[in-house]
Amino acid sequence: MKKTSGFTLAETVIALAVLLVTTIIIQMLVQTRPHIRPLLITSTTNWYLFVAELESPKHQFELHDGPGQQLVLLDRSNHKEYWLRENQTVYLRGKKGGYLPLLTDYVPHSLEIHRLDKRRVEISAQTRDGKVHYATLCFLQERG
Repeated sequence: MKKTSGFTLAETVIALAVLLVTTIIIQMLVQTRPHIRPLLITSTTNWYLFVAELESPKHQFELHDGPGQQLVLLDRSNHKEYWLRENQTVYLRGKKGGYLPLLTDYVPHSLEIHRLDKRRVEISAQTRDGKVHYATLCFLQERG
């Protein structure tokens, strides 16, 4: 008896099963694609993330004197000084450069900063959805 090359019945059934499963997965992905929405962060969530970053223990910010409404923060963890600035976004900028955006979804020039005492600052801003958010930030005691 002479052997001929080809697929056995078992190999053919396995190949068809793999093809069927792949087709079903692709069909499910195509059907659910329109229903998948990108993660949207609300203005309130964005505001709380902004406040949490400024009060984060990873930075250990302490408040220093700055000109006018400028907020100058000393990061105790890396001994660098940062300025809170705004220009389409609210960001931290170091003396030698660097840029850390903190609040993006807000009305430019609506940021208001009022220093309450040596550790506390009241800050507010209007987000693009028209809401005005307020927070009182409490920084570490200045070493002295």
